[in-house]
Amino acid sequence: MMKILVSLVLMASLMLTPVGDSVFENKTSYVSAKSFKGGKRRSNFNQPDTRQNQPRSNFSNRRNNAARGGIMRGLLYGGIAGLLLGGLLGNLGFFGGFLGLLINILAIVFLIFIIRKLFRYFRHRMN
Repeated sequence: MMKILVSLVLMASLMLTPVGDSVFENKTSYVSAKSFKGGKRRSNFNQPDTRQNQPRSNFSNRRNNAARGGIMRGLLYGGIAGLLLGGLLGNLGFFGGFLGLLINILAIVFLIFIIRKLFRYFRHRMN
């Protein structure tokens, strides 16, 4: 009974959404730019433009490194991995959650192992 009631309320709210804007809107909204005051621009047209030799891009001084990406790259890849594992292990109940935890722990241990191996390799190479 509760499912039917919730579905009816949802259906009614979706059907009446376009009507609600015209019923509860008392005045029309418009944007007026009559009170905009622009700043005074000072320029001397007799001097040559000195910006011609400067780079046009604001990003020209950035390094082209494939390892960059920061937290957003990690969140993207972590989210994709979570969706894939959630879809694969979602029907297993408690065992699926436990298996997902084990996979995450193994990934962290593997990452620490790789960092440790690289650190030892470069440390022994310097000596």
